[in-house]
Amino acid sequence: MTKKRKKVVEEKVKKRRNTILRTYFLNIFLGLVIFAVVAFLIIMFFFGTKKVSYSGNTILSESQLSSYLFDDKYSVNTVYCWGKNLLFPRRDIPFVESVSITLDNPNSLKVKVKEKSFCGRMTDVDGNTVYFNENGVMNEISDVKLEDVLEVTMEDVELKKLTVG
Repeated sequence: MTKKRKKVVEEKVKKRRNTILRTYFLNIFLGLVIFAVVAFLIIMFFFGTKKVSYSGNTILSESQLSSYLFDDKYSVNTVYCWGKNLLFPRRDIPFVESVSITLDNPNSLKVKVKEKSFCGRMTDVDGNTVYFNENGVMNEISDVKLEDVLEVTMEDVELKKLTVG
């Protein structure tokens, strides 16, 4: 075989190998896309939220928690609610330290609420109730007055501007 002929044969083999690799990776990519579309459709049509059970909440009602947790139009899907809480947990719910959402079955969720613990409360100048923990750090300012928390009064102390923490 001549050098020229040998070079032509090597180029054909190289092109054929590249074509086979491209076809192989294209098939894998298309398979992944089809799998993702099918998984998305199954999640959209078979994972609708029909039942939500709550545990650990004593201060806020279930409807108040629902308004905080399921506040957008996609919250009708259990997988979306679970993923949203997993990636972006809510930290702004009053009197609540953390919320854990788990899938009970495809159509129901379990919401476990961990509430903040308060050692005492005071009333500020504006009439709001200030709640603090056992270390004296203020945890919450609210117009809601909890009955089971010790009321602390201090003579000659004026609370003007307070911030949480």
